[in-house]
Amino acid sequence: MPPDFFVRQFNRYGPHISFEERHQSLFESVDVLHHLLQQETASSDDIRQLFNPASLRDFLLSYLFTGYYIRTIDDLSALIESVISYFKQQSHAYVELTISPLDYVRHDISLEELLECLESYRRTESPIIRWIVDPVRNNGPEQAQVLLEAIAQASVQPFCGMTLGGMEDSFPVDAFHSVYDYAHSMGLGCSIHTGETASPEDVIQALSLPGLTRIGHGLSALANTDACLALIDHGVALEICPSSNVFTGLIDTLGNHPLVQVQHPGLNYTINTDDPAFFHCSMHDEYHQLQACGLTREFLLQTQFAAIQAAFCADDIKNKLHQKVQKACESMPG
Repeated sequence: MPPDFFVRQFNRYGPHISFEERHQSLFESVDVLHHLLQQETASSDDIRQLFNPASLRDFLLSYLFTGYYIRTIDDLSALIESVISYFKQQSHAYVELTISPLDYVRHDISLEELLECLESYRRTESPIIRWIVDPVRNNGPEQAQVLLEAIAQASVQPFCGMTLGGMEDSFPVDAFHSVYDYAHSMGLGCSIHTGETASPEDVIQALSLPGLTRIGHGLSALANTDACLALIDHGVALEICPSSNVFTGLIDTLGNHPLVQVQHPGLNYTINTDDPAFFHCSMHDEYHQLQACGLTREFLLQTQFAAIQAAFCADDIKNKLHQKVQKACESMPG
């Protein structure tokens, strides 16, 4: 069959179940961000450079810089509307979006109005939208705890989970143990961003965090047998972002990505885009390119089932998503 057969069929009939770290939440839509930046007299060349990072450091700086221009609840709503429109065009069935509330509270958007805004979009059914809170490790465990406590006391509860993004090397996970304990007690699903630049040992250490069922990236663990065995033993899923790893210079080519080189039986892989606005990719692109690199249709379908199993949503939603993917499988020629 043609190399893009699986992708075209799946894009038409089946849902893309995508799990993203903190980035995908607000910076999916280049058009809205361009508009906001142009209002600040940013030149077209400057904007183009922002959305073409040459390294992980460039990406983090661009991410922080563009976030500065989301200053009102209307800015936030416009960005979310555009993101949802993008997901509909991409035929996504279920998406978990991550947001860092402290970035916007600092811009005088109140936490209450932010939570109410997110709650209004949580009722979206096509695709189903769920929200993950990221306190960002750079803010420290004390600020993370204060944020979670404020969310717990709010009148609306839009979040299904918590993750922790930011600079992995400078803010080790062990300082956030009590934060995860509190998030778990709130009933939030737990993930953490580690192993993108952090070592396999850091990934293993993260497995001791209360309630942890997913790891964002986990790149360094993929080529480390001890880390992979530990992930399998704990039943923790990996949120793999192949194109992101190439764009940030962590991997030279997709063909050399550890996911392409070795697939460990029993390890739960999910495929993600990370930040399409910055990395110029879609779920369609990810699957197409991974298949072109030699990953089988069966393996790629299994990543969809793994994503459903790892989702921070109710069992009835998981069951419906599982049925959709299963129906898509049955409709494909062998």
